[in-house]
This record gives sequence, C-alpha cells and structure tokens, in this order.
Amino acid sequence: MCFVSEAHKSISIFISHNAENNDEAQHYEDLLSKAGFTVYQYSHGLRFGDEISKTITLQINRCHFFIFIVSDYSLNSEWVQRELGLA
Repeated sequence: MCFVSEAHKSISIFISHNAENNDEAQHYEDLLSKAGFTVYQYSHGLRFGDEISKTITLQINRCHFFIFIVSDYSLNSEWVQRELGLA
C-alpha cells in the first residue's frame, strides 16, 4: 500500500471550471491534494506578465488527468471551452 501512496505524488490533475464554480473546484482540489495528488487549476503557476494561454496549455499537457466541472457557467465559458479543447 505504501507504493500506491508514493505513486500519487507523481500523478497530476488539472481541474477546469468557471470562476462561478471556484468553491466546488477548491473542494475537489483539497480532496485530491490530501490524497497525495498534484492538482492544478488555471490560476496555479501564473505569475505577473505570464501569457495565460501558454501557461494553461503547459499545465494541461503535463497533467495525467483532466477534471471538467460541468455547469451552465462552464458550458458558456470561452476559457473553459479552450481548456476542454486542449485536453
């Protein structure tokens, strides 16, 4: 079982969501992080002056899994649709 716990540390997950679903996305991030996974959302790793679309593309490409939080807000979000297309 220790092997499985250590394996989690090398598995990364991107959570795609609209800002209206921040609380839900944070809830999933907390659960997954506590389980030992590395979790990213669009704002993670962004620094002032970074090109947002380039950073998001790199994050999504590096992740093993992609979670899409479906809501009316995310279905109508141009950014979320871009993330979904990249995934």
